Formats: sequence, C-alpha cells, structure tokens
Amino acid sequence: VPDVAPIDDHLEAHVPADLEVKQYVRQGSVYGETVKLAQELNIDLIVMGSHGRSALKRAFLGSVSHAVVNSAECAVTIVR
Repeated sequence: VPDVAPIDDHLEAHVPADLEVKQYVRQGSVYGETVKLAQELNIDLIVMGSHGRSALKRAFLGSVSHAVVNSAECAVTIVR
C-alpha cells in the first residue's frame, strides 16, 4: 500500500492560505449529493477531476462529472 498524505497535508501544499476550504462527507450518489450540497450552500463554482474518458465510453459507462455539469445550477470546472 503506497503512503498517502492526509487531505490536510495536500491542501496545505497546494491551496493558497487565504482560500477557505471546507470538507463534507455525504452518503448517496456522488453526483446527486454534490449538486444538492452546492444548492444548499449557495456554491458559485464546483471544481472536480475527471479521467477524461472518450464520449463513447462515457455514453456506456456514465460519468459523475458529466452528470454534475448537466445538473448543477452553478458553474462547474472539470480538471483532467
């Protein structure tokens, strides 16, 4: 098992100190809970990662990021 740094260490190394970051743990569908939380907290922007699968694979496999882009009322940025 590779060593994995705790999320706080990752945030400290990669997120500017003047940017507030909050972490939430929810149970349910990833895209559904992401969209609901964004609505509840009046979020302006969702940033999420994607594996960059092709459109053909996404059509058969589904994609959380694709579902969030299509469902969220706020802006969504996908980072490959």
